[in-house]
Amino acid sequence: MKYIILGLLLTVSGHVFAADYLPEDSYKDFKCQKEVLTQLKNFFPTTPQWDRVADVSFDTQAFRASNEVGEWYELHVAEKDMPSVTFFSTAKMAEYKWDDKCHMTKAPGPGFEFFKQNKKHPIENFSDADLKRVLKTNKKGVIYIWSPRMVYSVTEFTRFKTQIEKKGFEFIPVLDHAVAADEAMAALKKAGVEFKVRTAANVREPSSVDYYKRLNSVELYMRNANLHFPTLFVYGNGKLQSRRIVGVMTNEGIGKSIDEIMEEKQ
Repeated sequence: MKYIILGLLLTVSGHVFAADYLPEDSYKDFKCQKEVLTQLKNFFPTTPQWDRVADVSFDTQAFRASNEVGEWYELHVAEKDMPSVTFFSTAKMAEYKWDDKCHMTKAPGPGFEFFKQNKKHPIENFSDADLKRVLKTNKKGVIYIWSPRMVYSVTEFTRFKTQIEKKGFEFIPVLDHAVAADEAMAALKKAGVEFKVRTAANVREPSSVDYYKRLNSVELYMRNANLHFPTLFVYGNGKLQSRRIVGVMTNEGIGKSIDEIMEEKQ
């Protein structure tokens, strides 16, 4: 009898373990579910944390998950169509599809980048490599994603910077990928936003390296960095927190939101 009970428990736990690999609110009986689960277990050493994103059609659900900075998987499941998983990174991409017999095919592709660097004329950008370097410092900070094409992210730039630095956090501005540095500089000047960069040697105007690096990070893009400006990402203890701050708020609200996000466990 005890062996029967043990067998039932193992069967139940196995089903729970398998279900944990899928988003809770996905279609429960989508096609080739067993085969998709097998592949997901190859992708993720531990249970993934899925985020729901905009569905690609009225009957197709889309979810994203990651197990390493700069490496993301997007799962598409539908009521009638076949499922698919797409892998995104700077180095490479790949699309996994299942046919009506649940056979999987893999189609590799080039990496995802907004900018392909030209050695003679490099674009100052904030990449996944930059993000990893920031996280390795184990400092606390905020990445401020902004654009001159959304005016509040310009006029509130210095206020956010002041409040963030008052808390002892680093402030890292990252510019909308679609905007050149000269357009951003002109927008700040027109809005009357002035600031200086203090170094050990002097006080000077910020350069493109300091304040005008353009978004070129798969990690931040997959976390919806460019859906609205400003968008803020909080980091600390070597981790980028999952929840982001979107839009303008009061000074008190800025500090309170940062504290709440830092207290969240991931």
